[in-house]
Amino acid sequence: MIKKKDEMIITIDDLTVDGHGIGRHEGFTVFVPGALPGETVKASVIKLAKNYCVARLLEIIKPSPARIKPPCPYYKRCGGCTLQHLSYEKQLEYKTEYVKSCLKRLGGLDISVHSCVPSPKEYGYRNKSSFPVAQTKDSIITGYYAPYSHQLIDIEQCLIMDEKANRALNAVRAFFKKHKVSAYDEEKHEGLHRHIIIRSVKNGELMVAAVVNGPKMPHEKEWVGDLTRDIEGLSSLVLNSNIQKTNVILGEKEKVLSGKEYLLEEISGLAFAVSLKSFLQVNREQSERLYEKALEYADIAGDDIVADLFCGIGTLTLLAARKAKKAYGIEIVQSAIKNADENKRINHIENAEFICADVSDALPKLMNKEKNIDIVLLDPPRKGCGKSVLEAVLKALPKRIVYISCDPATLSRDIKILAEGGYVAKEAAPFDMFPQTTHVETIVWMSRTK
Repeated sequence: MIKKKDEMIITIDDLTVDGHGIGRHEGFTVFVPGALPGETVKASVIKLAKNYCVARLLEIIKPSPARIKPPCPYYKRCGGCTLQHLSYEKQLEYKTEYVKSCLKRLGGLDISVHSCVPSPKEYGYRNKSSFPVAQTKDSIITGYYAPYSHQLIDIEQCLIMDEKANRALNAVRAFFKKHKVSAYDEEKHEGLHRHIIIRSVKNGELMVAAVVNGPKMPHEKEWVGDLTRDIEGLSSLVLNSNIQKTNVILGEKEKVLSGKEYLLEEISGLAFAVSLKSFLQVNREQSERLYEKALEYADIAGDDIVADLFCGIGTLTLLAARKAKKAYGIEIVQSAIKNADENKRINHIENAEFICADVSDALPKLMNKEKNIDIVLLDPPRKGCGKSVLEAVLKALPKRIVYISCDPATLSRDIKILAEGGYVAKEAAPFDMFPQTTHVETIVWMSRTK
């Protein structure tokens, strides 16, 4: 019988969705973080359940040919890049197979799945990062949380983040040290600084935002002066106030301390206003490829009516409008719709319209207005669409559905429901939007069978 602290030698057969090695020992499934398929490892049990256990990797007896040395000095402690020890070629293979497995096992689909499209950049691709702030005995630190904990790992440089953004992070850290500012303590609900958010765009401009537990920033004049002087390309300095006892990062109130309210990001020839709260894919170059493929699958004709559901700031809606008779974007987040309308104005696109409402309510009303919706674009949050949204889509009877998802499991669940409602899935295309992590973005297109 397996007990805690038992040591075992096992062969790793697969990876979990979190990138942990999976093996078997004495009838137990054993999860070993840091181990790779094909490896023989020595591990020690640290957590025991009824039919599985978690073990700490002690020794790699037989390494995988795909194992590489992670370049990040924080790799073993930070909970972010869980695949950094796996060659990039094998990361792409893993993501392709994971999408195939989900579609077949959860969706009952045996369809063509393209090989995962590699990111143009394996590192330095993130255009937005949020860093929690914490107080240690000696100083204030910024970084990421260790896996499955609230222990903050102090990080000076994140290799998947834009290089200019890394320099901006260190300028913020220098300010904290110089002025001995306080960090937020979530247990006591005391202290000031909660998060630092850094965003970059194609032209090199940066937005830096401080999220604070209060209505204002002490040393505000110095904050503006120091950061404006020390951060190359700083075009927007924002203060967000979050006084709630919550783990939600952003509060409702914010003000621009210096520079612009939003930056302009270029995607596929269009300009998009990006504010602090805007959702935008974090890998700009790869997102262009993703949207191009989605529009290829949509095959929009000049007389088509398109509904882009969960449209965010209108990126895909406006790209679709360039091909369609009319494109509608539906989104429940009011600030996103405000951005979308601004993006419509900036790009002088007249045949797009944005609706701030719940998708399941807005789509039937749109049907009454347009009579026919030819193409539905779906890009929901990680949890997927929800039954009411899928029912509304099925009642709209579009000739094609293009579904973009950041979670192959919820994608497969929703595609199965759409298939049962009269649609056939034709093809899937995974995209590596997040190299060095297990996350994968996937597009599936479907056509109506009747």
